[in-house]
Amino acid sequence: MQDTFKLDGHYSIRPPINSTTLSGDMSIESDLHEELALTLKYSQLLQLTVDGPQVINMGGITSAALLIVKSDFPISLILTSILGVAVVPVDKFIAMITSTQPITALSVQRPTGLLTTVRLTLGQL
Repeated sequence: MQDTFKLDGHYSIRPPINSTTLSGDMSIESDLHEELALTLKYSQLLQLTVDGPQVINMGGITSAALLIVKSDFPISLILTSILGVAVVPVDKFIAMITSTQPITALSVQRPTGLLTTVRLTLGQL
């Protein structure tokens, strides 16, 4: 039996309501309806206590299609996929679905000298 990841919601970017001048900028809006059937899931709470990249245990997941990271300070994610390695700055939160180019390895780096807490969630299709 598979678990289901579901993300439902809405986002919008709008000009200020109480602005004294109309910017003429358009509003940007979209509904979010994402659903994935996961064969494996893994979540962990990390305390980053040393500087430099730290390899993350992916809990038996070999190809993560779902990545959710929440951190109390800005961090760098080092993601490995079939495309190679990418460094992604995360200011406190990121959610990523990448089913055609799954993440095969993951490292994280905290700000120098700053104890950082990271909540990591992964899912495999």
